[in-house]
Amino acid sequence: MTSECPSGGSVFRIYAEKRERGERISHKLRKELNYRLECEYIRLFSREGRYLELDRSVSLVKSTISIAFSHDGRYFASTHGDHSVKVFEWPSGKQIATLEKHRRTPWTVKFHPFKRHILASGCIGNECCVWDLRDGSCVRSQKFPASISCLSFHPNGELIAVSSGSCVFLWRYGVLRKYSLRKSQQRYNSSNTFRSLFQPLNTKVRVCRDDEDFSVLESSGEESYEILRTPMPTLPYHMVQFHPSGQFLLTGEKNRSSAELQFSLRFVLHRFDLEEQTISSSSPVLIIPRAIAYNDAGVDFSPCGKMIVACVPEEDNRMSFRIAIFSLVNSADGVLMGDMLYSIPLDSAHLWALTNLKFSSSGSHLLAGFSFRSPSVTDMAKIFLWDSHGEFFNLETGKADVIEIHHLHSKNRTSLVQTLQSDVIYDRINYTPSVEDEINVAVFSSGRTISGVVADGLIYGTQKGRIRLFQLNKWAEMEEAR
Repeated sequence: MTSECPSGGSVFRIYAEKRERGERISHKLRKELNYRLECEYIRLFSREGRYLELDRSVSLVKSTISIAFSHDGRYFASTHGDHSVKVFEWPSGKQIATLEKHRRTPWTVKFHPFKRHILASGCIGNECCVWDLRDGSCVRSQKFPASISCLSFHPNGELIAVSSGSCVFLWRYGVLRKYSLRKSQQRYNSSNTFRSLFQPLNTKVRVCRDDEDFSVLESSGEESYEILRTPMPTLPYHMVQFHPSGQFLLTGEKNRSSAELQFSLRFVLHRFDLEEQTISSSSPVLIIPRAIAYNDAGVDFSPCGKMIVACVPEEDNRMSFRIAIFSLVNSADGVLMGDMLYSIPLDSAHLWALTNLKFSSSGSHLLAGFSFRSPSVTDMAKIFLWDSHGEFFNLETGKADVIEIHHLHSKNRTSLVQTLQSDVIYDRINYTPSVEDEINVAVFSSGRTISGVVADGLIYGTQKGRIRLFQLNKWAEMEEAR
């Protein structure tokens, strides 16, 4: 499908001319260039994609559940049904680490907001771990009272919010501080400088070399404490996420379920006081009463923090849903916080299949991922029996769109600019079709360019444990040549 994004040739020329003359590049020009580059990159994504080689067979990996990128786009991590966290380089897709300590499946993983070698994961065995990629060690761990469905770093890097059962916790896991090489050598014995140290509170727990300085993980005070609890323990929290500004905390609590309604969450955006490390639960900033989501993959903040996306009911029909993007700011043109900026309708087949919503690095594109497993034969027919032109196609050789990428234009208009596909498998015994890749999670990459960070690829993880990359054709060709 051809992108509707305009050509960025003139912007590139202006940028190149300014660089050649040594002139200052304005923030506005860099932002415009990022936008143009991202439009072009998405248009040039390889349609075939490639599956990554993992350290063990897919049958042992079992499932890919969560994927996250480091802030600089250099690494990405994934969690799996074999109880491991795997880490890869971007754009090569080479696996560089397997992190193992969880006794049960890790359900969530996030990178530190500005330290690419630090990441955290939480498992259904009630444990959170903080890892250091430089030696693959677990530098901190903490037990919680129930399964951990989601975690989120505060933008300052010193706190982790954790959703565990019917409670949300804040975990002061430790503070990364830099010391000069000279001071560090005076203060620490060289024999333990590069070892993992599990010490009591109020002591140094890890010292590692970070370029020319040492990066020291300190911990002080109470380790973790509850800040929020649902009124009904049977309706647990399934997600928690800090706003990019750090001034708000989003929580997702399971709604009351019934036979005719799909699994949904109640999203609440709370004010967060960093100094007091508390939330104001009595006066929420925004409430989305019902949204189709299983965890934080089904909701996302734009990188600028001005928008939030979720799948919500239509106003005039509570059984019909749409992908909606809401404003989180009051603007001069009359848009208020909570106003809907964009709306993308979903038919019943895609509603049942939706698992993922993510903004791109520029906030100008939206990714929607699908896992087609609808119980309705009618819904499945909408997906598999007819192509986009309304013509019948061969199920045995057909493909289904599992990723849609929408361009968010000005004036509240959207357009579908790219689709990525997976093979359709036909069961000759039961006479039913299915999709090879049932997507659990999908994310844009965060490639670094001359003008900043833009989406230069896309990754998704499947229920069978596979990880598939869609990149610019140049990266795909380079990997094939290897």
